[in-house]
Amino acid sequence: MDKKFLYLILIFSLIINGVLFLELFVLDKKEGKKTTTKNDVLALHLKKDVNEGLEIYKLLCEEKDGASCFIVGMLYSEDMDTSSNYQKGKEYKKKSCEMGNMLGCYYYARHFIETDKEYHERGRYYKKACDKGNIAVSCNNYAVSLIKNTEKTEEALTYAKKACDLNGANGCFNAGKLLKERKDYKEAFQYFKKGCDMGSGTNCNAAAMLIDKKKDEVQGFELKESMNMYKRSCDLGCYRGCNNYATSMDDSNPEKKRIYEILSMIPEMAVYGYYNLACLYSKKGDKEKAITHVKKALAEKPDLAEVIAMDKDFENIVNLQEFKNAIKSAKCCMMNLN
Repeated sequence: MDKKFLYLILIFSLIINGVLFLELFVLDKKEGKKTTTKNDVLALHLKKDVNEGLEIYKLLCEEKDGASCFIVGMLYSEDMDTSSNYQKGKEYKKKSCEMGNMLGCYYYARHFIETDKEYHERGRYYKKACDKGNIAVSCNNYAVSLIKNTEKTEEALTYAKKACDLNGANGCFNAGKLLKERKDYKEAFQYFKKGCDMGSGTNCNAAAMLIDKKKDEVQGFELKESMNMYKRSCDLGCYRGCNNYATSMDDSNPEKKRIYEILSMIPEMAVYGYYNLACLYSKKGDKEKAITHVKKALAEKPDLAEVIAMDKDFENIVNLQEFKNAIKSAKCCMMNLN
């Protein structure tokens, strides 16, 4: 069948969809209903015509149209929740990749789980989508695959850098992380900062931590600038950035306590919130609240017992029997777990 004719059918289908939207819009206005949205119409249209549209795309795919093969693959694997259709989706994505559609290569690679057995297949298609399609997320995923499954850190760094250059913030973070492991702190900072400028809170936090810990290597930045980066990291939704931002504040700043209280309500950050609140209360002389939060921190992470026992921030409560009992109880808990 002629490709042009199939494309005309698709265009006609889109026009019908637009007319349907206008008809429903007018009808809603007449009946005083809430205005129909395009999503409502799209849902109706998909329910009615998805099979017809799928068949058209399949015909176009047979005409060696890689983009159409990719669409068929996505429709099968994403919109039709059965194992047979999922497998068909995988096959069509591979077919689209072989026809030169790099999105097909990327999504085909995602079908493989990250195991030693499937690493090469997964990595090969991520690499192809990166090399030929300049898809940032694929470049980064290939870098991550190399880091997890090989010792090819040089190649991993090359692909992480490429992902970053393609405006992939995760690539910037992984490039920075690899450079940091090499103790190339100056270049690592540049990649973290680049990712931060893209709006990645994780990168902002990593850049700020380098200013804090490796100030001599990261020249041109003062410690106060790390605090600004921690704040930006927090504003961008990075909880660890929020924790570091609060830690960098003076204890008299009420915002510090507020941030720790918020973190204590977030499951993955609760231990940090409780621990830092305990430190804050102890230093302020509020022994009862300090011990309460020590217990909460230990309930989240019993192996903190040794750290808490040695922390100078708890010198106001270290000799209290209730504090000693909490530490002892946590150590016993760890022994039972082991």
